[in-house]
Amino acid sequence: MYSTQLQALQILRSIRVNFQRRMEPLLREAGLSLVQACLLLSIGSGEIENINGACRVLELGQGNASTLCKKMEQSGLLLRERSKQDERVVQLSLTQAGQEKIQTLLEEIDLRWGQVHRDYPALVQKLLDGLDAADALLRLPDEQE
Repeated sequence: MYSTQLQALQILRSIRVNFQRRMEPLLREAGLSLVQACLLLSIGSGEIENINGACRVLELGQGNASTLCKKMEQSGLLLRERSKQDERVVQLSLTQAGQEKIQTLLEEIDLRWGQVHRDYPALVQKLLDGLDAADALLRLPDEQE
């Protein structure tokens, strides 16, 4: 059992390192951190609509999410507006510049890695299924709780 856990840790570390190695240049060119890119993409897809959604999806505290969104608003990539129904809720939306930024980012990702996806769709699907299974296992409740 110990060797399985150690092997899983080594694989996860390797995935993290290689993911960062591949994504850092792309994100640096876009002028974004990984969290900023995830925020923009999640707002653009409708997964995040407000600050509370950013906290939930990005697993950030309220203060950190608010600060992140404020900085991104100052950079012209998103808008923050208080809800008319409930002033405690801060709605998030992309500006035109934010929409263009995610479009450019997605195009660059496709340019750099799209051919792999087109050439090896079964392998890519196997990878996604494996990552989904790993995520499900890591979400299982701890036996000691």
